[in-house]
This record gives sequence, C-alpha cells and structure tokens, in this order.
Amino acid sequence: MTNDEIDQAIKEPIERIGSALVGAGRSRHQALQDIRRVVNRFEAEMNKEEGVIVHRCPPIGSNEMPCCGRSPFARMADRMTLEDGLVSCDGK
Repeated sequence: MTNDEIDQAIKEPIERIGSALVGAGRSRHQALQDIRRVVNRFEAEMNKEEGVIVHRCPPIGSNEMPCCGRSPFARMADRMTLEDGLVSCDGK
C-alpha cells in the first residue's frame, strides 16, 4: 500500500472515533490527544515486540539522552523520541 492508500484507509475510522469522543463531551483538542495517546501506546508495544530500543531525546542544549546519559551518536542504530511513553531504554 502507498502512504496515500494508508491515509485513506484509516481516515474514516479515526474521524468516527474523534466524533464519538466529541459527542461524549471531549473537545476536539482532547479527542486528538486521546487518539495520539492510544497510537503511542500501540507503537510502544510494537517496538517492544520487535526489540527496538527507543531513547528520550536530549533536552535543548544537552548532548546526553536523559534515559541513559549517553550521546545520541553512541547509539546510532536506536531510535529517539520526545514522547516519554515511547521510551524503552532501560538506562544501561
């Protein structure tokens, strides 16, 4: 599938979920945050199953990842994220 086909395949279900959340009293912004949270959890589960190590991005002005104290250049094969819920680094 192309990215456009994937976008079309998931657009309608996500719009229905968003509408249901708004109908249940969530604002559009809150509904979008809810959907992102679920997607992030799903991504974290998939990363664990695949054995992918995900580090927390260094804060601005720092050259160390806060999860393990390493430089991002020391772990080039691993991934980095700004989302705490996606971090799988065990700090070692």
